[in-house]
Amino acid sequence: MGAPFSFEGLAPAEQEREKVDHFFNLLPGTIHRAFEQVGMPLQPTIVFLNSLENRVVRVQDLDGDSWVGKFYRPSRWKPEALLEEHGFLQELFEADLPVAPAIALDDEGSTLDEIEGIAFSISPLRPGRPCDEVNSEQAYQIGQLVGRLHQVGQQSRFRHRPRLGPAYWGLEALKTLEKEQVVPASLWPRYRDTVSQLVSRLEKQLQSFPPLRIHGDLHKGNLLRHSQGFTLLDAATSAANLAPGGCNEGLVVPGEGLALVGLTDAVESSPSAWTDYVARFQALVAAPDDLRVHALAGDWPSGCDDAAPGTGWYEATVATGGAFGSGCAADY
Repeated sequence: MGAPFSFEGLAPAEQEREKVDHFFNLLPGTIHRAFEQVGMPLQPTIVFLNSLENRVVRVQDLDGDSWVGKFYRPSRWKPEALLEEHGFLQELFEADLPVAPAIALDDEGSTLDEIEGIAFSISPLRPGRPCDEVNSEQAYQIGQLVGRLHQVGQQSRFRHRPRLGPAYWGLEALKTLEKEQVVPASLWPRYRDTVSQLVSRLEKQLQSFPPLRIHGDLHKGNLLRHSQGFTLLDAATSAANLAPGGCNEGLVVPGEGLALVGLTDAVESSPSAWTDYVARFQALVAAPDDLRVHALAGDWPSGCDDAAPGTGWYEATVATGGAFGSGCAADY
């Protein structure tokens, strides 16, 4: 199967035990010294926020500004991996996504510092309240956010963070099963070989799909609801996802052209320009001319009573030599 999977980006397990012990006993005085170390002395009150792996606190500086301090579990992440996470958050912020990027803590612009062996970062506090059960309207808003996040995520690659894929989920779980001996000994050789072969086949199939930077821990506990929509929190577990595209796997047949057909009467509200989508699909075929976009939508540019104008769709059909049909026509 080649080289075994390794948790690239995770800190070595042989880190000093006293660092881990001290992390669990992180005291208010240490938190105050951390902020003072970067020139941000605090008011006395510290509020500990919910967090499983790290220690996260809400504080106020002497000017009354509110901040969130994040103290990372020792021995879990390498500094390069944490800085890569911060860089991704900054990219999202610059793309106008509702995130709270880590601020620079020194004159060189580093977003990561350390106190007593514990790495930490600081972000501005974002207003909002925990997300309740998501209704259909909110699900649409979240879907748009995730789409925009993935659009930014595909523009570059992680170098120091884990890559989620068959080897990550399959082989690591296999090691755990072997260690715990939960599979009967008489079945284990066959079980192990079957899983290994399955992982090997899946890895080969996924080699043609580029990895995608994702949030990695996007559950409702990491969503803040407010009057303007949602804020995304905690991308610390962001990872490179090797998933092939789910229901779109096999969309493109090697050596063949690709035709896309759009049917809509709604107002165009995609997070990106039509040119971005055309370029994305052209990248999947051998040559740009192998893509054709066809659409049935409202008259361009004015639309009609029954359909909004096919903005974006019309331009895409013209650019790719496709056909545009009027959804306003009586016989469409």
